[in-house]
Amino acid sequence: MNCPYCGKPMVAQTNKTNPNAPDWKCSDPNCKKSYNWKTKEWEDSKYITGAWNPKPKGNTVSTDFEDRLKVVETDLEKVKQIIRDRWNAEIN
Repeated sequence: MNCPYCGKPMVAQTNKTNPNAPDWKCSDPNCKKSYNWKTKEWEDSKYITGAWNPKPKGNTVSTDFEDRLKVVETDLEKVKQIIRDRWNAEIN
């Protein structure tokens, strides 16, 4: 990934402590710009130019829940079959 302002390589911030901090920062410590989304212009900043990873689209929480629910339902059917088998074995 390259800096959106100066084009130099970006460095991954793997040890960031603030979750709101950029995921990437410019490798040039003198590149200190921020993008103003209202004016669509780059402005001077006291921080090194940063960038964030793209956010996933859609509701990933509900998808994850639905996937887990399918696993639980499958496991439940397996348990029901085990109980049926044991019940039939005791009767016969």
